[in-house]
Amino acid sequence: MTWKALALATLLFAVLGLPAQAEDGDWADHRPGERGAPPQPGRKGAALGEALDPQAWRTLGFDIFDLHFEASVDLFTVEMSFPGSSCSKESFRGLIDTGNNLLAVDSSVVSQCGFASVSQSTGTDSTGESFAVEFVEVSRLRLGSREIEPQQTVAFELPFPPSLDPRPFDGSIGLGPLDRTRAIIDLVNDILVLPSRHLPEVETSRTVNDLLTRQGNNALAMQRAGSLLFGDVVINDGEPVRAMLDSGAPTTTLSLALAERLGLDLVPTDETITGGAGLPLQALTVDQINVTFGGHHDRLDDVLVLERPNSDSAHPDITIGLDWMQAAGVIMVPFMDTLYRK
Repeated sequence: MTWKALALATLLFAVLGLPAQAEDGDWADHRPGERGAPPQPGRKGAALGEALDPQAWRTLGFDIFDLHFEASVDLFTVEMSFPGSSCSKESFRGLIDTGNNLLAVDSSVVSQCGFASVSQSTGTDSTGESFAVEFVEVSRLRLGSREIEPQQTVAFELPFPPSLDPRPFDGSIGLGPLDRTRAIIDLVNDILVLPSRHLPEVETSRTVNDLLTRQGNNALAMQRAGSLLFGDVVINDGEPVRAMLDSGAPTTTLSLALAERLGLDLVPTDETITGGAGLPLQALTVDQINVTFGGHHDRLDDVLVLERPNSDSAHPDITIGLDWMQAAGVIMVPFMDTLYRK
């Protein structure tokens, strides 16, 4: 199994299915690397003109932390810890996951840290399969220099195969914690940026926008639906489609219904993916699609196609994954509902 093909089905583990937290020109040749190939440092910014100097964030008094590329799943993680808990290890790896709205941890972290169970529930993965999850009590979460109290934390057994050892991450940091720390996901420099906690949110937003627009970036508005981030895109000059923007999905993914509606040529593969319920699914691919978002045109190759039970905020017709985000060199600012790119 190619683990880059996890896309939605494994990593977005249906926290999507749980209650939401209250809180024109030629096609650009932006092609992600071959499956399994790690991104080249500096590649994205260099391809799009002068890259943003990461030190520019520090001059604003912001903290920056390296994102760690997990080559076995082609995704980015960052260190997280749980102050005040009796964990058997100092830190864990958290997936940066804008396709999820909660803090989620693997069941093994619950036993290692002694988190108390609050309630039981059921999750639904992107294919409609259900599996058991548990809400647990986590008093504090630390990301870099920030500590917050998570509103909700969900735990379940991440369906990694035994061959994937060591596991690439221990949990997922969703939009709830990212919003509350005002985290900025800089995929030009592969860093997580945390603004000063003493700066009011309005002033932080103005400062971030001024810096990024001075650097020649365009601000693309995102919309919230079900506490997740969406943008309006066009596939192959066809119909407008609302796409979920998901840094926790390694590849851009289309629903089978959308692929058929657009008349795309589907290519069978010998790959299978594993949903959150642990069930294997056959994958299809589309050799190439053109994506227009906010006036920018990009071409993506080898796009995964999955059959989904319906089209809604939990099961969107298209999920824009990390492959597009890296190739386009985007900077995501979730707390502003804005994406910047050149």
